[in-house]
Amino acid sequence: MNEKVIKSLETAVRLEESGISFFSNAARKFYRISELKNSMETFAKSKVFNRNFFSDLLNQEKKLGLKVNESGFESVDLSKFGVILEDISVVGENSMPVDVLNSAFNYILESARFFSSMKKALGYSVQFDKIINENKVIFELIKKHIHNYTVEVYFYGYE
Repeated sequence: MNEKVIKSLETAVRLEESGISFFSNAARKFYRISELKNSMETFAKSKVFNRNFFSDLLNQEKKLGLKVNESGFESVDLSKFGVILEDISVVGENSMPVDVLNSAFNYILESARFFSSMKKALGYSVQFDKIINENKVIFELIKKHIHNYTVEVYFYGYE
């Protein structure tokens, strides 16, 4: 067993579990903005698939060991995730929508970087490409929502 692989996969599982919770809470927060609510619900569902994928890899590593590109792990940086996980853990009634969207933006950006590094280290190109591309789509949607929300707040004010 490779401890760096285990730690990275445990981080990936924790990251996706936090994403499920974050996006589910955000969907409830945006219940009056149907497009945003639906996007957040879709994002939460996609995180379930990702969590299961990383959980399966973690179990494989613990039981059999995975074929690993050791040099690929040089680019795997776990240091940012404490702050990211803390940032997305707080979505409450008093959270401003733009703050929730900015947290989502940072979460998705760092997740995509992390998963790209994991792909280099572990392979599984098809699965990682799916996850990375999905994160890119989510990232663009969040950027769009941030822009739209900012324009609306500027024009109409916050309720």
